[in-house]
Amino acid sequence: MISMSEEEKHELALGLVKISILREEITTVQLAIPFYSESDAKIAYNSLRIDKEPPRGNVVKELSVKSETLLVKFSSKDLKRLKSSITSFLDYTILVVKTLQKFGPSSKKETEKQTE
Repeated sequence: MISMSEEEKHELALGLVKISILREEITTVQLAIPFYSESDAKIAYNSLRIDKEPPRGNVVKELSVKSETLLVKFSSKDLKRLKSSITSFLDYTILVVKTLQKFGPSSKKETEKQTE
């Protein structure tokens, strides 16, 4: 486990996904998830924004798209619920990514390039 002092910010780069953690009274985790195109990022955004956080969970989730990157920000005082929320979100994100790879606009372009 990473030991963090107050207001200490940690950034990790795992593959292409960028993770930022800001630990204060409320812990904030930011994810930057890259996609092949802005269109794919918007499809993922529209698919994932529907899954709202339950009000009793005290986790706030904010999604946005910046060019071909999906930006996600989670905030909560409760680390256990924050972890659960992020894990659930990443499970859905993996499903969206696999679906985009199989049926999305960018997968069609890649298939066309390979057949030429």
